[in-house]
Amino acid sequence: MKFLNSILWLIIIAALALVGCDNLIAPTPTETPTETPTSIPTATAAPTARPSATPAKTDALPPAIAFALNKTQNVRSLDFDFSTGITRVHANQTTELPGLAIKGQDSTLNRSVVISGMTSDTNEFITYQVIVLGENVYIKGLTDVPGIDPTLWYQLPADLQNAARSMPSARGLLNSFVADDLAAAQFHSVGAEVLDAENCTVWAAQNPPAIQKLIGVNDSATLKKQLGEIDRSELKIWTCADGYIRKIQGQVLGHNAQVENDTVSINLYFKMNQFDQAFEIQAPPDAQPFAPQQDITATPPPTALPVTPTAKP
Repeated sequence: MKFLNSILWLIIIAALALVGCDNLIAPTPTETPTETPTSIPTATAAPTARPSATPAKTDALPPAIAFALNKTQNVRSLDFDFSTGITRVHANQTTELPGLAIKGQDSTLNRSVVISGMTSDTNEFITYQVIVLGENVYIKGLTDVPGIDPTLWYQLPADLQNAARSMPSARGLLNSFVADDLAAAQFHSVGAEVLDAENCTVWAAQNPPAIQKLIGVNDSATLKKQLGEIDRSELKIWTCADGYIRKIQGQVLGHNAQVENDTVSINLYFKMNQFDQAFEIQAPPDAQPFAPQQDITATPPPTALPVTPTAKP
């Protein structure tokens, strides 16, 4: 069934398109991932912060960020909310074009998340739930699938589980932020804020090209063409008193060179908390065997379109 293939394929292309320090929002990928959730992606861990007697370089990562990055990347479980998207203003009309959104609880191999995104063949916005628990994968919320009730939980058969296991994990998304790339962004402290009852320092990046790379807007990206003339690049990190990074938020804003009021912004949001908590992720008690009324394996997966809009400003 083509529609269901689109949904499962969305999980696969999300793992490629939205994981990786220079591809947090990316154009159409050309291959599917083959790694398990625990190995997505391969990244260089941030070094533990050490005091130095020599003056800091302008492109050095502040010790507070280096320490928090290392600690956060090594958590075993967390609650998180990650989303990407595009906001376009054309002829004074604002259009929100969502990319991938994934939120929930990630506990090493076990996960309970809600995933939202666009199907690649119908450009339909969909939201569904996935639970990965040991060797079993459960799904709820699939619509327009004959024989499948979107209000019920289903257990996926083994031949359909690989796609769900390849979806982005919170730890994989965290590891996509490489210390050297963050250092190149030249973060400076710009204030303080309380998040989740923790006192946090807010850091703002100062180097626009490095910010654009971290958000996935590079010279070869389709997104850079969508932006037109780039006006502003922002990326902030919140490091907190408990030693963790609790929020990462960024935006690249541009406008049409011919029509200044026509703008496009690429948005990134990543919020996390409840680090190393023992989440009780359980199997749905009434899960049924996944048995749609049509063969869903006959149709090859469609071309992936993770976030890039079909029309230019």
